[in-house]
Amino acid sequence: MAEKQIPAISQVGGKVGIGLKKPEHPLQVSGTIHISADVNDDLLSWHGGGLRRESEQGGFVLGSDSSVMLHAGDNRVSVWGYDSLNDSSTGEILHLTSDNMVEIHTGLQTGGSSKWDVNRWRFLNSGSTEFPTSASVYNNGFVSGFIGGTGWQIRKTGDMTFAEFDNILVRNTLQTHIFQKDVVKATNGQLYVSDSGVIVATNGSSTVTFNSQSATFTDNTLLQYKDVNPDTGNIVSVKFRINDSSPSFDSDDNATYDVDDITGNLSDLVIGGTAVRISGGSLLLDASSPNSPFMDVLSGSSMVVRTGNLAGVTSDKFTNIGTSGFGFYASGSAFLEGSINADGGEIGGWTINNGTLTGGNVTLDSTGIIKVGNPGLSGIGDVASDNTGITINNNGEVLIKQGTSDFIRFDNGAISMSATTFKLDTDHLDINSDTKTISVGSSIAIVGTSNSNNGQITIGSNITLNGSGTSTITGDMEIAGWTIDSSVIQKTGSSSTDGIVIDSSNKVIQVHGASGTGVTANSRANARLLLGKVSTGKFGIKGFNDGGTRIFELSDNRTEIAGWSFTSTQIKTGSLANGGIVIQSSPSNNINIRTGSTSDTLRVSLGQESTDSSTYGLFGYDSGGSTKLFELSNTAQQIAGFEFTQNQIAKNNITMSNAGGGKITLNQGTTFLSGSGEGQFANGGIQFDKDGNVIITGSVTIGADVTVNADVSVGSLPNFPKHQDLIAHWNFNDFTSGSSVDSNNFILDNSGNNLNGAVLGTFKISDGVAGNAVLFQSESAGAIVWDYDELDSLNHESNFTMTVWAKRFHPNTGSADPINTVDQTVHPGVFTNGQPIFIKGSTSDSFGIDYRFDSNQVRCGMRSGSLTRQVNFTMDDDLLNFHHLAFTFESGSDTGIKLYVDGVNVGSTTSKGLDGLVFPNSHHIKMGGSSVIGGNGGPFNGFLDEPRVYSRTLSEGEVQSLFLYPDDPGGTRISGDTISTGVIKSNNLSTTIGSTLDLNEGTIKLGGTTSPKFAVDSSGNVSASSAHFDGTLDVDGTGRIAGWTIDRHSLEKVNSPTNFSSFFSSDASASISSENHGAEPVLSIFNSSNKFMVNVGNIYKNKTHNGIAVFSDYGNNTKIFEASEDGSNDLIAQIAGWDFDTGRLAKGNVTMSSADEQIKLGTVTDFSIDGTNTGILMDGTGKFFVGNEADDYIYFDGNNVEIKSNNLIITASDILMETDTFFLGSTNKFISGSGTNIEISSSGFHLKPEGDVVLSGSITANDGIVGGWNITTDKLASSNDEMEIIPTKGIIARNETSHSLQSFEGFFSFAIAHHSVGPGGGGQTFNTDGELLSQGGGGQYDDDEISN
Repeated sequence: MAEKQIPAISQVGGKVGIGLKKPEHPLQVSGTIHISADVNDDLLSWHGGGLRRESEQGGFVLGSDSSVMLHAGDNRVSVWGYDSLNDSSTGEILHLTSDNMVEIHTGLQTGGSSKWDVNRWRFLNSGSTEFPTSASVYNNGFVSGFIGGTGWQIRKTGDMTFAEFDNILVRNTLQTHIFQKDVVKATNGQLYVSDSGVIVATNGSSTVTFNSQSATFTDNTLLQYKDVNPDTGNIVSVKFRINDSSPSFDSDDNATYDVDDITGNLSDLVIGGTAVRISGGSLLLDASSPNSPFMDVLSGSSMVVRTGNLAGVTSDKFTNIGTSGFGFYASGSAFLEGSINADGGEIGGWTINNGTLTGGNVTLDSTGIIKVGNPGLSGIGDVASDNTGITINNNGEVLIKQGTSDFIRFDNGAISMSATTFKLDTDHLDINSDTKTISVGSSIAIVGTSNSNNGQITIGSNITLNGSGTSTITGDMEIAGWTIDSSVIQKTGSSSTDGIVIDSSNKVIQVHGASGTGVTANSRANARLLLGKVSTGKFGIKGFNDGGTRIFELSDNRTEIAGWSFTSTQIKTGSLANGGIVIQSSPSNNINIRTGSTSDTLRVSLGQESTDSSTYGLFGYDSGGSTKLFELSNTAQQIAGFEFTQNQIAKNNITMSNAGGGKITLNQGTTFLSGSGEGQFANGGIQFDKDGNVIITGSVTIGADVTVNADVSVGSLPNFPKHQDLIAHWNFNDFTSGSSVDSNNFILDNSGNNLNGAVLGTFKISDGVAGNAVLFQSESAGAIVWDYDELDSLNHESNFTMTVWAKRFHPNTGSADPINTVDQTVHPGVFTNGQPIFIKGSTSDSFGIDYRFDSNQVRCGMRSGSLTRQVNFTMDDDLLNFHHLAFTFESGSDTGIKLYVDGVNVGSTTSKGLDGLVFPNSHHIKMGGSSVIGGNGGPFNGFLDEPRVYSRTLSEGEVQSLFLYPDDPGGTRISGDTISTGVIKSNNLSTTIGSTLDLNEGTIKLGGTTSPKFAVDSSGNVSASSAHFDGTLDVDGTGRIAGWTIDRHSLEKVNSPTNFSSFFSSDASASISSENHGAEPVLSIFNSSNKFMVNVGNIYKNKTHNGIAVFSDYGNNTKIFEASEDGSNDLIAQIAGWDFDTGRLAKGNVTMSSADEQIKLGTVTDFSIDGTNTGILMDGTGKFFVGNEADDYIYFDGNNVEIKSNNLIITASDILMETDTFFLGSTNKFISGSGTNIEISSSGFHLKPEGDVVLSGSITANDGIVGGWNITTDKLASSNDEMEIIPTKGIIARNETSHSLQSFEGFFSFAIAHHSVGPGGGGQTFNTDGELLSQGGGGQYDDDEISN
């Protein structure tokens, strides 16, 4: 492709531009123009200016007398602006010194005035700026003032400096002597908060004018001004009082007030300053006074509230307030809607203590008690002491007491009162204990006397009731519906036919029903009850039904009720001719049911047994009346020979219990049926649960076909507890039965938790329910103690279970139970409460299982101090047989404490309300010893076996499993999804066919016993004619499969001749290094040269990492790829050292994101370019950023390219940039182009768009044309060759060659005075366009010699 031609920058005549025809001689600059320092006149001149030497000012000057000039010399470069060089009213503008400083002058240094030292701005090479003695910096349009001001200014006036801005942001510390705002002013550590006004004027003696936006002040308002005088720097303080109720206002609404009571001078007020109101209420924050810091609320000049240091505060009410330190004081009232929290001090004369408020003899207690008195009452029940006072508690109970016996008490819903004298005086009720009278109105009076037999009640004038003597009621009357006449008192009910009649003349009381002829005295129709004379000449009580039939009668005529006749000793039915019921009190106290013609055959008796006066109960007899069939009495509970309790019926080895839903047990629990649907037969050989699951531990023979019409599944009976919940288990099988154990031995823990028991004293090892048991035989028998941190958590706040097998050594013999270890006989000794079996704690704080022999009870529960929660169960066999005992505890449950005996829940109680119990962690678990639940007791005498402790509450099924299998399962057993057995054989097993699985030996034979097709021996060796594995292959030894070497950890295959290995391992320690893999699965493909490796699983030399890794040098742990998860579950994804995820590839500060479609290098994060981040950023839209956001960068936003740099360098053989308009540089230094024009500008060179070139430095060239002058390597010649400038000769004008100017010593010089152009002399003047301006004639160079 042809290369595109780009127009060059060129000059033709006086024009420079783009696209002009290339001149014959290009412009080139090289070398230096040297001007002799001795020349003082113009060196070069042109229209409107020139280059000349100025000896007065030193150096060289470029420019004209009426424009800005450039002055170089005297070790500096200056830019001047003035009308003439010696004009001192203007001066040097810009000055560049030889020591790299820049000065801007506002006047010309003349003589020794050092005006430059006063009127100069200096930019030092250290980066600092030096201002003139008095100067200011401000923006265009700046107007000073608090009101109406705009813009900003920094100025220095005299010794003071000022800055004025709208807003100031201080990122660190703002330090100020005075901080002043419109309404807040801080001076010398004091801050007044009050109304304030901005001062705009004062007459200096009696008036002050405030800005219109200030607060409005009322007459007699006190104000204070405190500020720094801007001229002197002194702090000025002026106080004055407003003495003007009607201030005057000007056109700007500024208010002028008359003032007096002036402290200080009004003339010191600074216009624009702020005066703060200090009367009528203000806030003072003081951190500088001697008694500071504090915050005061002022009323006028008086402090009324202080918060902070109270030193210096005086008060008639609080004499020591000035020494109280920091606090709060108010001379007036304080109103708080929130809480007051204090644990000391006084309030309103009340003393504050921690929890109480006391004033005089009154105490308010935060526990809800109010006490009045000294020392006061001890409580609501303090009625017997000599204390006096009042006490009230938060239950609403009140006790008011005076002296030893006078009090009023209200508690538990009752009022109790005791007083020497009681008086109640109201309008209608008077009570006086002195006069022993009670008066109700004017008609009722009760009068008592000191003699308790006397006294009188009077009601009106007709009723007098005397305590002794005759009482009288005169006249007919009615009381509460009762009518009274001379012989009858009668009450009629709601209907006219029912009522009561008391008839004294007929000696009878009649009660009438609701039917009949009415209630009439001496009329017995409709009577329901007669009391008195019941018939002619017969007295007693007689009752009737609605029909008038007699129901009962007790009179001279008969004794009968509901057909039952009765005497003084018997109640019986009828005549007893054919049997009946007799209730009698003699000869024995009982109720009898009798049969037979003479009714003498006893069948049922309730009460006292006829043959034993000390026995009471319910008795049943056979038809002959002599053989007892059942008895429920104080001496026996039996039916048909079975003894029964509240929970069970039992005889010998048969038990029927209603506990836990009901249960029938035979043969000491080995056979049972449960009400919940569970059962067991054949000593546990056949078991079934409530869901119908059946376990048969023996052989099952089915004599006929069995059809199952439903799925057969394995249930969960028994449900054994999980081993991880087992804290400890001790079985004593490490000793020999019959041996003795003392403190030299330990009881080993079989749970694997190593909680071994320490032995105290001595005891024996004996036969137990499963192996060995311990035997405690004497009152001094030892104990086993377990004291471990793991047991500390067993308390009333946790869940746990304790189980043990127990059997007493000897039956009860009365009150004594210890056994002599030598002769095995009973000897004296009394244990009051019980004997510990399996206990945690001490005498006062304990829980667990014990036995109380005097009541034959097994107990479990908790005890702490006087609080006891326990479950008791009476043992039928005096615990003379082994029984499994279990204590389960569930914290905070209504039935949280349960006792199990032989797998049956025999009782429970609540575990709630135990928050107050204390069980120190130091308390240990014991078997034996003397700590019991109910108090002190002696040691247990008997056998204990298989104690276990679990960290949770076991279920009933789990407890039953421990009862059924004391030493863990044996035989063939199914539990949940587990089958435990010995050998499993097929029915057709022979030497050549069939299969056998020996679980005891750990062998498998499939296909006969002699030469099986597949076999696993007891060592784990596997042999097979062929094998196909769909599941797990577990190898403990070594072997080979299909060329793979196999051992218990790994599969490995070495591929020859490449020497590459494929390695798959659950523990790479066997083949690589256990240091770098630790029992973690791994698939490795690697080279034995320690270089290349691929890991899948546990990552080599990175134990905590699991995933995929590829090594280029696994010996040095050099990875080229990894995708894994570390031990903290954090993802590790790397390739060639780069981190990656689903949408990102990153390393250090380099990120390639597919999610964001971005590539990032460095710290740059986005395209906002508003920080100091550096780097490269590209995205999918074409945007890119390269560089530093603050200084140097290239940015493309999708449409435009932005380049910013302090130093841009482009080096290339060809540079192509195409644009219609361009600009390179800053305001004063740039290259720009637009259309066909180009402009170049710098501090010393300016190429204008019109083609003009302005230079302030040197021009070096050896070819080209400048202003019509041809440039060669040795001269500068005019286009007509009539004038030449030759460095070795000088300036030659060829019009008269004999008068040419010559050079001397390599320099040339000329002066305007040595050259003249006369008319017709041939001199010419051209303008910048090359046009002829004038033509001289006749003039000649004079022939005087030119000095150098």
